[in-house]
Amino acid sequence: MGYFVKNFGTKGTAYFVAGKKPTIAAQTKVFLLFFAVMAVYYGRRMFLLTPWYDELYTYFYFISRGPVYAAVHWPLPNNHVGYSTLSACLGIFGSEPVALRGVSYLCSLGSLVLLYRISRKYLAEEIALIPTFVFAGMYMVNQLAVQGRGYALVTFCYLTALTALYAIVAEKKDNKCNYILFGAALVIALWAIPSSLYVVMPVCMIGGFLLLLDRDYRRLCRLIAVSLVSAVCTAGLYGVLWLAIGSNLLSKMPDGPFYTAGHIDIILHAPFQALWKGIDYMLATPYIQSVTRQEFRGQAGHWLETLFGSQLSPGAGLWGNLMCFLLPAGILAAVVCLVRRPKKVFWEWYFILTAVLLAAALVIQCKLPYQRVFSFLGVWAALLIGWLVQRLMMFLEQLPDIRFKNGIGRGCRLAVYIAAGVSWAFVLADMTPYSMRDELIADAFGQITIEDTDIVAVTDCDQEYLLLYLYGKQDEQITRDPAAADVVLLDKALLGLPYGYREAPEEWKFYLTREDVKARQTYIEENMAQIYENWHFILFEGNQARTE
Repeated sequence: MGYFVKNFGTKGTAYFVAGKKPTIAAQTKVFLLFFAVMAVYYGRRMFLLTPWYDELYTYFYFISRGPVYAAVHWPLPNNHVGYSTLSACLGIFGSEPVALRGVSYLCSLGSLVLLYRISRKYLAEEIALIPTFVFAGMYMVNQLAVQGRGYALVTFCYLTALTALYAIVAEKKDNKCNYILFGAALVIALWAIPSSLYVVMPVCMIGGFLLLLDRDYRRLCRLIAVSLVSAVCTAGLYGVLWLAIGSNLLSKMPDGPFYTAGHIDIILHAPFQALWKGIDYMLATPYIQSVTRQEFRGQAGHWLETLFGSQLSPGAGLWGNLMCFLLPAGILAAVVCLVRRPKKVFWEWYFILTAVLLAAALVIQCKLPYQRVFSFLGVWAALLIGWLVQRLMMFLEQLPDIRFKNGIGRGCRLAVYIAAGVSWAFVLADMTPYSMRDELIADAFGQITIEDTDIVAVTDCDQEYLLLYLYGKQDEQITRDPAAADVVLLDKALLGLPYGYREAPEEWKFYLTREDVKARQTYIEENMAQIYENWHFILFEGNQARTE
C-alpha cells in the first residue's frame, strides 16, 4: 500500500505508491553527489571552452577595466552591467577565466541548490530531485551556465526571489530576511540585464495577487513596499549609467552647447538633459524594438516551439516533442486543480500566472526577444514537470486497489528518473564550442608557438580578441597588414574559397576586404608558407619565422 506524505507547499496531501520511504539523508546524499559532479563539469567548461565574441567583447571592454568603468559604460546591450561589475570584482584573483565566467559558475551551482530546496518543500521526497535533474539537462541552461554573460546570474536571482516569495506567501514567514532577499534579487536581476523585467514582473504580480486573494493585506503592503524600494534602487543604479551615457553623448555633439566639456561638468550643469539623453539612447537600441503585429503572429508559434522544443529541453526531436507536450499538460492539470480549490494552492497559481503574464507581455509589446532572455523559464518548466509527476502519483493512489497499481507507480517514477538521467548524461558529454568560428581560430593558432611570434596579422576582431585573451598579445604585437607580420590567419571567405560549416561569415567583424587580401596575395605567396588549414581558416607563416 502507499504511504502518506504531507505536502507543505499546498497545505494538501500527496499520496504515492511505494514500498519503502526514502530517508532525507539518502536524498541529500544523492543531491550532493550530483552537485559535486556538476561542479566539476561546470569548472571544466569554464576553463576549457573557447570564449566567443560576446564574452570576449564583454571582458576586454568592461570587465578588464574594473568595476567602476563597467558600472557606468553602456555603448550597446552587450554590456550586462551588473554582471560585468560583479565579474570585475573577481578580477582581483588574476585569472581571466575566473574573472570572465566565475560569477556564472557560482550562480549556476547556487541555482541547483535553491531549486532542490524548493522542490523538497512542495514535492514528495521520492521525486524531489526530478526538477533539478531536468533543469540541469536543458540545452540552453547548460549553454549559458558558465558563459561570461548575465543570464546565469539572472536565473539565480529569479530562484532567490521565488524562494523568498514562497516563504512569505505560502509558509507565512514574515521575517525581514525574506523581504530583503526578495528585494535584493529583483534589483540585481534588473541591474544585470534590463530585459530581466520579464523576470521581475511575473514574480511581483504573482506574489501580490496571491496575498490579495488570501486577504493578507499586511504582507501585501510589505511586499509592495519592498518592490517599490527595489524599483528606486534599480533606478538609482541605472540613473548613474544614464548620466554617464548622456554626458558622453552631449560632449561629442559638435553643434551642442557642451561640446568637448567634461562629463562631471555636464552632469552638474545639465543633469536632466544628460539623464534623458542616456535614457533615450538605451531605449533606441535596435536590439529591443518591437515587430509588426503581422510579423508577430507569423513568428510567435515557431519562436515558442524553438524555446521549449529545443532550447529548454535536452535537445530537439523526441525530447523536444515530449517537452512541448508535458508543459501544456501541466498547465491544464494546474487549471483543473485551481477549479477544485482556488485559494489553497501556491504552485498552481505560479505555473499558470507565469505563462499568462509573460504571454500577455509579449503580445502587448509585440516583441520576440532573444530566446536566451527567457532561460530563467527553465526553472518554471522543471518545477512544472516535477509537480505534474506528483499529481500523476496522487491520481494513481486514488485508483481502486488493483493488482498492478504499485508497479505502475514505481514504473512511472523510474521512467522519469531514467529520462532525466539520460538527459543529464548527454549534458555531461557535451563540450560543443560556443562558437565554431572562434574554436577554429584557436585551433589554428594552437598549431604554432604563437607566444614566441613577434608580429601577428589579424583580419577580424575575433582573432584580435582571442590573441589577447589566450596569448596576451598586445597592440604592438598585432597588425592588420599581412605584409608586416610573421604570421597571418586568413578567413576562407576573404579568399573566395568555400568553407566547411554552415555558420556564415559576419562581414562586420572583418578588418580587411577581399580586395585588400588580393593586393597582398603576391607578398604572401612569395614570403610566407601555408602551414595549416581547417574548415574555415588558412594559417601562413613567414619564411624567416619558419627558419628560426
